[in-house]
Amino acid sequence: MRDNCIKYKRNISRKLTCSIKSLCEAEIGSRINALKIYVLKLSLRNAIAKHEIEGITNLLKIMDKKIRIIKSIKGLTYQLKNFLQYVINDEGAIQNTEKQDLISLYNWLNKSTLFS
Repeated sequence: MRDNCIKYKRNISRKLTCSIKSLCEAEIGSRINALKIYVLKLSLRNAIAKHEIEGITNLLKIMDKKIRIIKSIKGLTYQLKNFLQYVINDEGAIQNTEKQDLISLYNWLNKSTLFS
């Protein structure tokens, strides 16, 4: 178990806290599956049911931070797609091999459902 896990003064166990923190620190590139979402919702619901104000606050902070990071990446992805489209359409800007690489990247971004 990691030493830097958030400590709660109330009934949320240290193991559950560490699991939630590890979940939220997971690599952005991987999608959060239904089980992970269920664990977050269940943990938050239990904290609310037990009136664990500190636990509720900490869970919401973790979730809010994760949501802001994902929104930022979505925005950057959108800007990158627009930039790639502009460069690809500018015939004089790049050589043919670079253009193929950029087209490949653009197509990959469009096919990716991670940040759509």
